[in-house]
Amino acid sequence: MATSKQNIAIRVPSSLVTELDRLAKAVNRSRAWLGEEAIRQYVQVQRWHLSETSAGIEDLEAGRVVPHAKMEEWLNSWGKPDEKKPPRA
Repeated sequence: MATSKQNIAIRVPSSLVTELDRLAKAVNRSRAWLGEEAIRQYVQVQRWHLSETSAGIEDLEAGRVVPHAKMEEWLNSWGKPDEKKPPRA
């Protein structure tokens, strides 16, 4: 089943349009396809980022955190013969 699509208009510097056109030619895709793919990836990354941030806030509020001193101790042990295991909440 085909997905319905809508047009949107955005303003970008002409230098970016030139680069987009070069890329489109190099990968044999249209400017529109590249724009849609770029927006799709951006939205996916932002959705993930917001989800992870919310999960981190929930952990903080629930007290599932590692004290700074324990993290510092672990980080300071990196690369040393007696490197410590990562602390857990």
